[in-house]
This record gives sequence, structure tokens and C-alpha cells, in this order.
Amino acid sequence: MTFLNRYISKGNSSGSVSQAKTAICTLFNMLYPLASPDMGNSRIIKYFARGFRAQLPSKKYKYNHFFDLDLITDYFKKIIPDNAKIDLYTLTMKAIMLVRIALVARSADISKIPRSELKYINNKSTISVRFYNAKTNNMRALGPAQHINKSAELATDPFLTITDYIQRTKLIRRNPSYLFIDCKAPHNDLNRRGIARYVKHCFKLCKVPKMFSPHSLKGAIITKAYKKGVKIEELARRSRTSANTLRKHYLRHKLQGDTTKTILG
Repeated sequence: MTFLNRYISKGNSSGSVSQAKTAICTLFNMLYPLASPDMGNSRIIKYFARGFRAQLPSKKYKYNHFFDLDLITDYFKKIIPDNAKIDLYTLTMKAIMLVRIALVARSADISKIPRSELKYINNKSTISVRFYNAKTNNMRALGPAQHINKSAELATDPFLTITDYIQRTKLIRRNPSYLFIDCKAPHNDLNRRGIARYVKHCFKLCKVPKMFSPHSLKGAIITKAYKKGVKIEELARRSRTSANTLRKHYLRHKLQGDTTKTILG
């Protein structure tokens, strides 16, 4: 019971808690087969933790708050600043996160970046990227070109990280259609679920609160840019989302854990 209490306090979902209860009951019945009654059918186990989800943040709370992007950028600067010294999995995770931040894109968007549509321009100081509109599932029409410029901060430079990622994966690509590929053989293209797994792992490493999903990253990016003075029209163009939708769904009111800072007056 002490273990389950600690498990719940860490913010695990109801499904995870149910699996833990099942595993404990199965283990107990294996160790003590003659015990009566069956532990899984005991009243205290069966009804333990029912309704505990009320302790978790509500959707209204979640969608009014955002996490600070500095959690991610600080992790990259302090823990994995040098791309040459990290493994391919970590480099892939870093590239995915920096591309999502630079392009204000969703996981589904960057999973549809054709390798052939990633080009170096302006004397190789800028990367031009075009990708399909994964939201409408229109795989015939490419969107407008998005540009990723070189940054003075090397540890969080998406231009440098993408370049290093392409070089590192050059020998293991089996004619993939898209930019990001799986680290494991046979190195197929990563779909949106594969991209989201890398984002979730990054959130865990950077200690982003568990209530935030991979899609919450878009709200955090837009909110931070808005706080820095970027106009809503520019954010709408950059994120390929209408200004009204940004105001309604992506501009979060408060920083998670802070009850005083607001951005919408």
C-alpha cells in the first residue's frame, strides 16, 4: 500500500496504477498460492485508489498554464552541449526538439519533412525546409518554405544540430523519404508517434511536469515568443495557425507553479 501511495503521488495515470496493482496481486498469489482469499479480489485492493484522478490537475488548469522552455534549452547547454560527444539516440532527440522549436511545429508536421526538401541556401548559412500539411493529410501539396538560420549559441543551434544529424545518419539511411529516421535497424522513417516518443523522453530528462504532453510544446513555444514581444500575426504565420486559434488555444495564461505572472493582462 505504501508503494502504491508513492506511485500515485508521482503523478502516474490511472492505467499505470491499475497495472501496478495487477502486478502486485499476481506476484503475491505466486509467492503465497495457498493464501485465502485471493488478494486481487480483496476489498481493500479492489477499491484502493478509485477516484484518485481528482488529485491530478484539471484540463482547465493544464490549458491555462505552460512550462518554461528554459528547462529544455538549459538541459541542452549544460548536459549535452557537444553533438560530437553524444550517441545517435540523444542527437536525434535533440534535433527533433530544436526543429520543433525553430519551426513552431507539431510532431506530425516534422515527421513529414521530405529529405529532398531540406536545402542549404545563403552560402550555406540557412536551411530551407518545406513539409506536407499532416493535419489535413494532404500529401500532395507542400507548404511554404520555412527558414532555420545559424545561431550564436552552438549548444542550442538547430542549424548545426540538423547538419550533424544528417552527417551522422548518412551511412545508415536506406533511401528514407523523410528527414528523421529510427535509430534502430532497419532505420525506417519516424512517424508522428515515433517523434512524440522522443519528445516525451526529453520532457522526462528535462523534468517538465508530467501533466504536459508533447503537443503542449507548441503552446510553450508560442507563449514564450509572445512574452518576448513577437507579434501574434508573425506567430500565426510561423506556426501556420490562425491568430484566433493561437489566442484561444495556445497562449497560456500562467507559468506552471507561478500564480502571479500573466501574459494576457
